[in-house]
Amino acid sequence: MKRIITAALVGALLASAPAYAGSQKELAQSALIEVGNDKLTVLGIMKDPGNRELNGNQEAWQYCARSGAINKFVVVYFKDGKVEKMATYTKKWLGGCGGQYKPVKWDAPVDPREGLRGQ
Repeated sequence: MKRIITAALVGALLASAPAYAGSQKELAQSALIEVGNDKLTVLGIMKDPGNRELNGNQEAWQYCARSGAINKFVVVYFKDGKVEKMATYTKKWLGGCGGQYKPVKWDAPVDPREGLRGQ
C-alpha cells in the first residue's frame, strides 16, 4: 500500500512539474523571446542554457531538445546583456544533446523571412 501511495505522489509531482531543460515544449517557448529582452527575461522563459559562450560584450546561449534521431537547437545571441538575434539549427544524432552544440557563429546574419531566426 505504501508503494502505491508513493507512486501516486511521484506521478502527481511529475505531472505538475514545469517542462525540464531540453524539452520540445521549452524550445517552443523561444517564440516568446523578443529583441531587447534581458537575460533574466530569457531565463524566465527558457531556464538555464545547455551551452554558453562569451565574445567580448557578446554572449550566446544554446538550448537543445531531441526529437527522434534529430536534435533541434536554438541559439540566443546577446549584446550588452540584451537579446540581439536568435538562430536555429538541427543535427542528426542518435544520442542526447551533450557535446553536440556547434561553435557559435558570431557574425551569422538573421534571415529577415524568419524574424529573429536564421543561421
